[in-house]
Amino acid sequence: MLKILLPNDNEPERLYAAESILVNMLGLKVQFISGSTPYSAEIKLPNGKELVFEDHFFQKFPSPLSYLHNDNIPKQCSYYNENELRWLPGKRTPILFGNKNFIFQGEKLILGIDLFAGVFFMLSRWEEHVNTWRDTHGRFPCHASLAYKSQFLHIPLVDLYTELLWNLLSELGYEQPRKKRQFKFCPTHDVDQALMWPSWFSIFKKAGGDILKRHDISAARYSIKSGFQTKILSQKDPYDSFDYLMDKSDKAGLQSIFYFLCGGQTKHDASIPLDTPFMKELMIKIQDRGHIIGLHPSYQTIEHPILLEQEKKLLEKTSGFPIRHSRQHFLRFEIPTTWQLLEDSGIEWDSSLYYPEQAGFRCGTCHPFPVFNILSRKKLRLKEVPLTAMEVTWTSYSKSTPTQMLADMGELLATVKAYQGEFVLLWHNSSFNTPEWEPYRKVYTEIYDNL
Repeated sequence: MLKILLPNDNEPERLYAAESILVNMLGLKVQFISGSTPYSAEIKLPNGKELVFEDHFFQKFPSPLSYLHNDNIPKQCSYYNENELRWLPGKRTPILFGNKNFIFQGEKLILGIDLFAGVFFMLSRWEEHVNTWRDTHGRFPCHASLAYKSQFLHIPLVDLYTELLWNLLSELGYEQPRKKRQFKFCPTHDVDQALMWPSWFSIFKKAGGDILKRHDISAARYSIKSGFQTKILSQKDPYDSFDYLMDKSDKAGLQSIFYFLCGGQTKHDASIPLDTPFMKELMIKIQDRGHIIGLHPSYQTIEHPILLEQEKKLLEKTSGFPIRHSRQHFLRFEIPTTWQLLEDSGIEWDSSLYYPEQAGFRCGTCHPFPVFNILSRKKLRLKEVPLTAMEVTWTSYSKSTPTQMLADMGELLATVKAYQGEFVLLWHNSSFNTPEWEPYRKVYTEIYDNL
């Protein structure tokens, strides 16, 4: 068993970071001991050797929560290069807090990097609480993040730190096995609008908007033709891709998660009432086929507990099952408020943390992790399952071609596989059978082919 000596200063933040990487990520048996130490942590191995990380963050803030200030976000990162530290798992390793120093003192290896401060920074997302920059939807934007500005958003930094720690322990002769992990592909689908043509009114409204607002005669022709084919000829609605999605998952031996939007009063909350025959039959079909129904809390729920609870109860009543999975509509999220609301409502798994405009590792990991409320200073039962990629990142934000989208997805897949993580893909049910989406349908198929 490893013995971890932490400073005796009542720091749940540092303890959370240490537990996250040693217990949750590596699955090691450890004993945490409070004591007097100038270091961030001293790890004592059974063979008497020690691994030490210098403290370059927590000791600066003796008062609880005093670190929560925008000035305490690193302005830039230094990097370990592959020729500077032989235990590195990658070519370049960002150092958020600390320096590149390392020394051997007999049986003790001391590193200048404050590993646990870096882990806490990425997992807790305290950066997003103190940096008040928001986009037009009230979301923390990618370009405001340290990971984007320092060009390591494409690196699952917490996972990289985990491998570095394991390599260091192995170098010092630690022989106990670590947790075995296996790559997992998780297809998920936000059901913002289950049908393109829920009514005759929706057909004429869309066609009228195509002509009067968007001045697109071609789109208006498509709206009228598609709407009439659906209503008169009983063809499948363009947004009704649910059987296709479940067929793809079934063939690959996977479970899809369908997040249902079931409330909201803003212009962004386009949904079909859950009590319609189509929606009821759809939920029965999803559950009968062994897939999962989750909640897609509406636009204004990020800070409104009553609204969130009402929507969750409505979905549970309609589906007939407890709802444990959630993803915020428009990926709107406030740290730590939204996490706490989800915890209080009984949600067990959230998958909202992702930058819509840029794929990557917002939380620094491709593994699920228990979240930490930075204001109450408590670890929650709620687990975050980081979203890895969303199709509209390429189609709506970067305007990429299907070829480029597939290449980028392939690089992300390779990274997640290298860390035996979970690749969580969001592909909306509405993103298949319309003219603008038809070229991208092959991307979804080829992703499955390359698993």
